[in-house]
Amino acid sequence: MQCWSRMSRHFYPVIGGGQRSDSLLDASGRINAYSLCMNILLTIMNERRDAVLRRRRFIPVSSLLARARVRKHHGLTDRINTSGKIHAIAEIKKASPSAGLLRKHYSPARLAACYAEAGASAISVLTEPIHFLGSERHLRAVRRTVNLPILRKDFVCD
Repeated sequence: MQCWSRMSRHFYPVIGGGQRSDSLLDASGRINAYSLCMNILLTIMNERRDAVLRRRRFIPVSSLLARARVRKHHGLTDRINTSGKIHAIAEIKKASPSAGLLRKHYSPARLAACYAEAGASAISVLTEPIHFLGSERHLRAVRRTVNLPILRKDFVCD
């Protein structure tokens, strides 16, 4: 398993028991940003692909389609097609692979309410659980709180 450590202003990959991996370093010993980004993306995509395969055993696609047909839709296109207004999509996330934990005390519903009150046209909610510490519960909490379009931000592999 690969974790990320922060040393000064530079991030470097750490393998298992804390050994530094130099495979992503350039000749000067600094992280190659492109390799790092691709490594993180590939890791996340593989993890999410496995999660989809596991969840398919418990939730059939037909059930998801039935839920989608009966829920109330909050169209983003309709919301942003009003002229004369600047539209902002506010993002809610607890952490990121590069910055680590962003908010120790994290309340997606409270953040969504603040963004809606400030005039956000939509709310983007990160739901990827390992690297962004997101959850579907965060998405549901935001939906219960605001009547705005919500974008689920995740890595979906099927």
